[in-house]
Formats: sequence, C-alpha cells, structure tokens
Amino acid sequence: MHGKECEFTKGKYKIKEIKESASSETNCKEICGEQDNCLVWQMQGNTCLLQVADVKKVSFSEYGIKNCNRGESAPACELSEGTPNLVRKRLKLNSSQDCKEKCDQMNDCLIWQFSKKNRKCELNRLRAASECSDEVYKILNDSTRSTAHGVEAYCDYVDKTYNVSVSDDWHGTGWYRFQEPAGIILAESPPGMDHCGTYAAGWTNSTLPAKENESADIIVCFQWYDSECQWSSQARATNCGSYNVYYLQFTQVCFLRYCGSQ
Repeated sequence: MHGKECEFTKGKYKIKEIKESASSETNCKEICGEQDNCLVWQMQGNTCLLQVADVKKVSFSEYGIKNCNRGESAPACELSEGTPNLVRKRLKLNSSQDCKEKCDQMNDCLIWQFSKKNRKCELNRLRAASECSDEVYKILNDSTRSTAHGVEAYCDYVDKTYNVSVSDDWHGTGWYRFQEPAGIILAESPPGMDHCGTYAAGWTNSTLPAKENESADIIVCFQWYDSECQWSSQARATNCGSYNVYYLQFTQVCFLRYCGSQ
C-alpha cells in the first residue's frame, strides 16, 4: 500500500514532491523506504512520485519550540510545557559531538541533549500526526456518493486521457472521513450497480477495527453486473472512536467510485 503501509501521514509537515525513475511499484516502494522522511509513494508510468517531509523547513513554533536552531542542544531552546508532536529517543553515546551528529543524521530530529554523567543522548524527533486528526484526513460528503443515489458518470480515477467527472470532495490517494450527505461510513454491503453516482459502486465487507485507535487492512470491492467484486482495491481503516477514517487509493479504471452509507 502506498505510504509505507500508511504508518506515516502528512500532519504539519512541509511536503515536497520528488520524482525518481523506477522499474515497478515494488521498486518505487523500496526507494521510498530508503528515505526516513518519505511519506507517500505512487507510480505514474515509469516515474516514482515521492511525497517527502521537508522537516528542515518546518517552523519550530508549530511544535512549541522557540529560539532554537535545528540540531541545537536542548538547553539552548525554549520548550513549551507538554510540547506536542515530539517523541523522545534515548541512546548511550560517548560524547555530545556524537549526540549532535546522530541528530544531524536524522531528518526528523529537531533538538538533542547530552548528559555527561551517564552518557545518555536524548533526541527529540517529530511525531507524525494521527490520521484521526482533521489536519490529516479529507472529507467525502458529496451527496451523489450515497448508496441511495442513482447512476451518474463520476469516478475516483484521474487520467487526462479520459473525459470523466471527478467530484470536488475527491483529492486523490489519502485518508478520508465520510460525512453527510454522502453517508457516515464506507458502504458495508453491495450497493448494486448504477448507484453512488457511478456505474461500479465501491463497498467493503472486511472486518473493521473494533477498538479506538486500532487500524486494519481492508479490501474495497466494486460491483459490476452480477459480480459483487469485479474489481478490488487495498485500503486501510482506523477506528477514531465516534467515526472511522479510510486510506483510499485512486481506482484502477473508470467508472469506479467509493460509496457512502449510514
């Protein structure tokens, strides 16, 4: 699945796009995996598109850090009480220089602190924002997505060679939350062909995470005539307590679309 099995999300990161040549999706995924700050990968033809966190350009004030340059020892920085979005990692190293170099080697390391007494190096690294945050997920709320809506020519697939309609709520591969009037969940039973504003309606019968903050890989099926799963797509669902969010990918072809339900 794109995005290192979806363990990383954009959150407050500054994002830059990098293009690399790749022979396959597997090769593209490997290229992303070799970079600690690669968040999402996607193949387009022979090009591997990487969405990379440009953490060196992040404003420290967003993370409760003031008067501090990247890589400085922590005592030189002002940290807000209960500074959010930081996770600490402790290592045993020989010197403050080793600690500083270790921080410099990590693109997501913001500040470091070394204790001579016990030779402990403390690294403060960025914490990726949760997919349950409204800073991460996007909203699917187009009324034509509802299982109660009939056929139209909408599609969650973007290719300039097709003259297709894409609703304003679809922004490509990423995390989504369903809201009215589209419905509040990804449909969990076959909607029937010619529903949800498309021809091949998307739904899932996978087991969804039952506990809050749990995630699970799921399969989305697209119904076509007598086949309830003529096409399928890998996805991921996270239980956010009162609602679920879903990591949805571009559909393989038109006309396929993700359906909302009650």
